[in-house]
Amino acid sequence: MAMTHDYLDFLNERIDIAPANSEEELQAAQVISDLMSQHNVEPSIEDFETPIVPTLAPSVFAILMLVGLVLAGVTPFPVNFIGFLLAAVPAVLSVLRLFGREVSFSFGPTAQSQNVVAVHRAEGPLVTKGSRTIVLVAHYDTPRESPLRTSPLAPYLTTLAKVSHPCSFVAAVCAFLQLMGFLPLPFRIVVLIVGILASVP
Repeated sequence: MAMTHDYLDFLNERIDIAPANSEEELQAAQVISDLMSQHNVEPSIEDFETPIVPTLAPSVFAILMLVGLVLAGVTPFPVNFIGFLLAAVPAVLSVLRLFGREVSFSFGPTAQSQNVVAVHRAEGPLVTKGSRTIVLVAHYDTPRESPLRTSPLAPYLTTLAKVSHPCSFVAAVCAFLQLMGFLPLPFRIVVLIVGILASVP
C-alpha cells in the first residue's frame, strides 16, 4: 500500500490538469508510459478521437425539451404535438438507458486523445503455471472545470444530476397533458409550469 501512495504522489506531482486534446494530456501519457516501461510491461500509446464537448448532445436535448414544453402548452394542434415529441425525447432516452440500451450521439467537432495500454505477457522465471497475460489501461485525462462548480449551485449539482432522469419523465407527462384540450385551462397552465420546473435539472 505504501508503494501505491508513492506512485500516486509521483503522478500527482508530474501530471497537472490534462484536458483531452491538450499538450498536457500528451505529456501525461508519456510520463505514465515511461513509468510502466520500468516494470516489465510493454506500454503503447493508442490514439483515438473524442468529442470536444462530450455533453453537447444531452444539453441540446435538454433545450429541445424545454422548447417542446412551451410549444405543447401555448400552440394549437399540430404544433403542440411536435412540441410533445420534442419534450419526450429525453424521457425515451432515459427509458432506453434503464434497459441497458445506451444511445450515444456524436456530433460536433472532435479532438485527438490517447490512452496508455500496457501488456504484461506472464513470461519469465518468476511466472507460475496458469498465469495469464494482464492488460493495464491508464485513463488520465481530466475535464476542464465547469463554471457551475464555482457557483452557488455547486453543492446541488450532484442532486440535480440524480433527479434529471425522473424529471425528464415528469416533463414528458406534462407535455402530453397539454394535448388534452378538454382539460381545464387553469389545470393545464399549472401542469405546464410544473413541466418547465422539471426540465430545469
